[in-house]
Amino acid sequence: MEKADIATAPEREIIDAFVSAFITPSRRSRWRTLLSSKNGRERLRATINHDVDFDSKYVKEVEGTDADAAIDALSSNGVGENCYAISADIELDGTRPAILDVLESVVASKLGTLLISNPAHLAYFLSEDQGRQFILHR
Repeated sequence: MEKADIATAPEREIIDAFVSAFITPSRRSRWRTLLSSKNGRERLRATINHDVDFDSKYVKEVEGTDADAAIDALSSNGVGENCYAISADIELDGTRPAILDVLESVVASKLGTLLISNPAHLAYFLSEDQGRQFILHR
C-alpha cells in the first residue's frame, strides 16, 4: 500500500498491512481479532497504554519527548500527509488526521497512541510510560 492511499484505503487493509509488518507473529491474530469488532477495539484501546506487541526489529525510540523530535524522526523516514489512528483517546481513535498536525496534541495528551503513516513501512507510537515515543519503520 502506498503512503498516499492511507486517506482512502479501507480500514481492514490498513490494519492487515500494519499488523503483518509490525506486530510480533505470535500476536498478529489477536490484534486482527480485537480490531475487527467494537468491543475488541475497546479492549485494545484500554491496553495500548501499557501492552504493545511490536516486533522489536522495527522499533526505534525517538530521542526527546516533544512533538518536534517525533516530526523530525517521521520526516526523515518519509512520512505521508495523513495517518490512521489507534488511540486510547476515543476522539482520535479510528480517525485519519494529518499526522504532522495531530502530533503535538498526541504528545501533550500522554495517552497511548499509534499513528500509522504507511501501514507496511512507517508508524509512530506514543507510550503512556513517561511519554516515550517510538518510530516503527521497515
